[in-house]
Amino acid sequence: MINYNMCRNILIVTDNKLLSEKLHQIIKKIHKFVVVFFVNNIEEGYNALMQRQIHLFIVDIKLGDVSGFRFIQELRSVKRYEFMPVILLSSIEDSKLYSYSQLGCFGYFEKPFDSKQLAKSINKALNFPVLTDRDRYIYFRKDGVLFSKCVNDIYFIEISRAGVMVYGEKDILEVPYKSCSEILDELGSLSFIQCNRQVIVNSQYIEQIDYARRYIKLKNFSKLIDIGPVMKSRFKAAMEAGTDN
Repeated sequence: MINYNMCRNILIVTDNKLLSEKLHQIIKKIHKFVVVFFVNNIEEGYNALMQRQIHLFIVDIKLGDVSGFRFIQELRSVKRYEFMPVILLSSIEDSKLYSYSQLGCFGYFEKPFDSKQLAKSINKALNFPVLTDRDRYIYFRKDGVLFSKCVNDIYFIEISRAGVMVYGEKDILEVPYKSCSEILDELGSLSFIQCNRQVIVNSQYIEQIDYARRYIKLKNFSKLIDIGPVMKSRFKAAMEAGTDN
């Protein structure tokens, strides 16, 4: 089901403190279910968008010596952000055409911008319907047949050289090999976290985690899933970030 009322996360990417404060004041007045995150460089921005679900990006085209276009190009390469609204702020006259035609930006405002017009654009972007895992599907091809699986119905995925096993509550889909990175990208959901070299789990179905003994217990499954020693800290950080989304 598409959720119109859930809390929205906005990521503001600028190294201008005065601009950050102005944007924050504008946003506070137009939407009550909003969390705003601020970063001042591309690296921090990329980390932020990978650790939590962002529903609107407001990007300053000038980030020190680096172009904000680079950040937008990177976020567009992430499947779940392929069509997410981006509002671009710029003082460069010829950036408007590029931002719309190549990067699919939702809005463009030259600095100094009209606060009321920007507020209208932000409000409109925040009212876009948000897809949940119940609306997403992942597709697998086997023997010339295309199989679809609702993302929300997947408990965990096990990858080996022999192929991929997709576990639901009542069924198992066995399909040809795909890498963990390919599957995570196609899932397009922060609920799925890789816990070892061969397994991706849906955190929504985790019943128990034992970090000391490095295992996960999923609801409705007796089988315990190992947390890889190399991935333990990354898995833990992803779980903690997920609770803040």
